[in-house]
Amino acid sequence: MLYIWILVSLAAILIDALTSSFIFFSFAVGGIGALILLMFNASIAVQIIVFMVLSIISILWVAPYVRKTLKKHPCF
Repeated sequence: MLYIWILVSLAAILIDALTSSFIFFSFAVGGIGALILLMFNASIAVQIIVFMVLSIISILWVAPYVRKTLKKHPCF
């Protein structure tokens, strides 16, 4: 699972950098959280749940910022 979480996080950061949508960064946050749990030998189920929860929380936290930024600069 180590390589999967690293791949998910790096892919999310790369996609976010290429699209500048700021939403994929949330999946990188979830992947890093799951990677930390992997270091503490958490089960795969716990890693996936934490990945999903952290990603959703991060999306909910980032979405207002993205909306505000897109209203100011619709060319993004």
